[in-house]
Order: sequence, then C-alpha cells, then structure tokens
Amino acid sequence: MEDIKAIFEKAGWEMSSSNRKQAMFPVGASILKNSAGTAPGFSMKIRKCRFYFVPGVPFEMKRMLEDYVLPILSNCWIISR
Repeated sequence: MEDIKAIFEKAGWEMSSSNRKQAMFPVGASILKNSAGTAPGFSMKIRKCRFYFVPGVPFEMKRMLEDYVLPILSNCWIISR
C-alpha cells in the first residue's frame, strides 16, 4: 500500500478505493513491483507450480514480464535442460 500511496502523492493525484484494492494480495504471495504503473503484480506457488499475475494494462504487463517473469523462466529452462 505504501508504494502505491507514494506514486499518487508524487503525482499529486487523489487515490481512490479502487486503487486501494491494488494492494490486496492472497496470503503467501510475493509482490512484484510495477515500475510502469500503480498496480503491482504478484507470484505464488500452488502445489508444485509457480504462477505469475501481472496487470492487464499492456504497457505495464510487458514491462513486468520483461523485468520479472521472463528472466526467471529463462533461468528455469536453462537449468532444466
């Protein structure tokens, strides 16, 4: 929540209740910071699988995939070969 508040304060915008929802995550989630927008992503492990959840805004999604998800997946793929 503090990261989201800081973005709004820096821009001089008022934060709405829908923006507050962006700080709600499932128990056990690992937060992925969003350097391109306000909505963070997250990842979590469910059984033996790791899932990644990123914002639906195309620019933000692409940035988070490039910054977090693809580097992790490419390391997993190299190791598993």
